[in-house]
Parts: sequence; structure tokens; C-alpha cells
Amino acid sequence: MAVYGKKSNYKPAKKAKEVFGLTNAIFNVWPYLREHVQSTMIKMDLTAFVLPPMTIGALSKMDKATQ
Repeated sequence: MAVYGKKSNYKPAKKAKEVFGLTNAIFNVWPYLREHVQSTMIKMDLTAFVLPPMTIGALSKMDKATQ
């Protein structure tokens, strides 16, 4: 889980928050998810599985799939 802050006088539009959540937040959290999956697999004595890096192209494909 990622927690973000903002200045108290900043009131972003609902659409701006949605776009932020679908773009920046994913890129910020993805490396930690990749590490968690890999280290959990190793701790379970299973073959390490590494999630692929998140790219703009992959994000675009995910966005199109949800529409």
C-alpha cells in the first residue's frame, strides 16, 4: 500500500486523482511488488519468479483492457 500526501490547500479534481492512481501510483509501487513476489517465492523454497518491469506500453495495454 502506498500513502500519498498533498498540500492542504490543493484540491485535485476527481479525474486527476483517478489518473494519478492509474499511472504514477502503479509505477511507484511496482518495484516493491516485484521484490515481494520474488523474495516470497525464495522463502517458500520455490523457484524465484520475477515479475516483468512495468513499462508505459504495459500500462497502456492494461488501460485498454479495462475499457
